[in-house]
Amino acid sequence: MRYEVDDIGIGTSHWLEGQSMDWLSLGGVRKLRYAENRFLEVLLCAFTLERTDEGSRLRVCVSEDSPTIWLPQAKDGVRETIPDFRRAAERYQRLLDDFLIHRVGARYSFEDSDFPFRYASGGTLPILRIGRDDYYCFFYRDIFPVGWNIANGGCDTRHELRNPLFAVDRELREELISLDPCKEKRYVFEDDAGRRLDHPDFEVARRIWEANFPGKDVGGFSESTIPLRWLHGPDEVEVSFEGEMQDVLRGCFININASDYGIEVDRVARCMLDDDVILCDGEIVDGHLLNRVIGLFKTNRSDLLSGDPESECVPDRLFFSGHSREKGEWRNVIDEYIAHIDRDISKRRAQEWQEIEDKAKFGLCPVTRSILERHTQRERQRPRRSKTEAACCDVLISFSRKDVRFAKRVHKYLAERTEWRVFLSDQADRRLRPQDIDEAIESATCLVAVATDPRNLKCPWPMYESRAFHMLLRNERCSCGLKRPRQLIPCVRDSEPGNLPLPLVRYDAVRCSSTCENAGLKELVKRIDPHLRRAAPHQA
Repeated sequence: MRYEVDDIGIGTSHWLEGQSMDWLSLGGVRKLRYAENRFLEVLLCAFTLERTDEGSRLRVCVSEDSPTIWLPQAKDGVRETIPDFRRAAERYQRLLDDFLIHRVGARYSFEDSDFPFRYASGGTLPILRIGRDDYYCFFYRDIFPVGWNIANGGCDTRHELRNPLFAVDRELREELISLDPCKEKRYVFEDDAGRRLDHPDFEVARRIWEANFPGKDVGGFSESTIPLRWLHGPDEVEVSFEGEMQDVLRGCFININASDYGIEVDRVARCMLDDDVILCDGEIVDGHLLNRVIGLFKTNRSDLLSGDPESECVPDRLFFSGHSREKGEWRNVIDEYIAHIDRDISKRRAQEWQEIEDKAKFGLCPVTRSILERHTQRERQRPRRSKTEAACCDVLISFSRKDVRFAKRVHKYLAERTEWRVFLSDQADRRLRPQDIDEAIESATCLVAVATDPRNLKCPWPMYESRAFHMLLRNERCSCGLKRPRQLIPCVRDSEPGNLPLPLVRYDAVRCSSTCENAGLKELVKRIDPHLRRAAPHQA
């Protein structure tokens, strides 16, 4: 091996001659062409990171002959073959953190035939809006690396290796099951076209969960769509598969963890859920429901990223085995989970957990800490809005970027002819935080969804806003706990309202004509209940 200095000024190992470790001799590793099953992680000895205006771009090359882990149990076997693993991992982590987190240098090239990275895992940092609070949602992980973890896992198919964002999406839907057993309601994710996305394993997990709800037919619960919005990340991924360049994946977070020799592509998702929700783990291991402990941590906590990385992180809310548990029980709840593993999953797995020092058991996993640090760093850099520009409103105008001109005309018309506080979100305004939209949705007594083409309202922002407002309207719930009427009014111009997406198609739309636009807007003002403003919580 020879060490070179790249443009970040730090030595990086480059393999120039000789043979790499024969990982194919291990039982859980095959060439990719033979490995596709239910778990795929290609072993890469080289990749490149390049600086972009917003973040970083990862470049990787994969072929059919790439050594590929196809059994999760093989990860430990590969790690044991890496010479002086701990020291090498610490060195590479410093280099990677310098580039990805501290933004040192314009380019970083990794090449080491003795130290492979597993490509790729996909993960989601879920931020759940429940009541007036935002929570990070973490799953307790009992195997190395131990601690509170985001919803993540390896790719399942070549399709996901080419585009790990599909794995990101699947892992969130697979791991996070949301139920309200009292109201016999379950919450489902949908894609942007309004189609349910249910992997066969999701149905299996729900049926296994029925054992925890005696007398309940979980599969027969009524369904409610989870309002979900993916937040834009700063990074990009470029995959070359068999020499053919795939589409560049944008809007993610590149998360490379040398201590677990893994390359992960992560995203941040905001979801809005009802107050009485019960969160369950849907991951299945060897035919058994893993049933991990789920912890919710308020996003405004300052202790999550401060001090010792292995310091205890105590959840603000706790769920286990289909029940909400008291915050003060969290250690006992984790002990119950470990006893469940010993009984149903693996005694060896439970024994390994017992042997870990207590100090290292209850912090954040390295992957979780990394994306949380980068996400919060990104939020701190966002300019702050003044108090006079607060998102509290009576009427919220929802629209896609394609209809920004029409939306501004609607906003001007309502603002000039009524006393209502009308909120128009400028998506290009960097001061607009994701929680500003949630606060506007919760405070508004009327949402007006405007479009020149109903298909425009299938875009992520207006889709999230209409679904979230529909959920509040259906529950007659507001942020202060008062019950009050709400209105959802689609307003379409030169289009047929019958083509509106769910749930907007359920509501009576106001129709405008470009030749006589004011007549339609006059009808919109008449349609909005004049008593709504007096019922708004911020007017009480």
